[in-house]
Amino acid sequence: MMAVQSKRYTVEEFDELVMLPENADKLLEYVGGEIVEVVSNNYSSKIAMRIGARLVLFVEEKGLGHVTGADGGYKVLGER
Repeated sequence: MMAVQSKRYTVEEFDELVMLPENADKLLEYVGGEIVEVVSNNYSSKIAMRIGARLVLFVEEKGLGHVTGADGGYKVLGER
């Protein structure tokens, strides 16, 4: 999640901010007085896991290396 503002908001201020037209397409949450934008949703997470599962099976079957999540870190190597 990404913080939208570092200012502390009341629940009422959050409700008003969420209703603004410029925020209509954003998924915003109120967490401990801060407003955070949710960058994903359940549907996209489900699709990502289905793709990831198939990718892991393919990579392991072919002996191509390993698969990690987005935070796994990568080192790109030249041609073998």
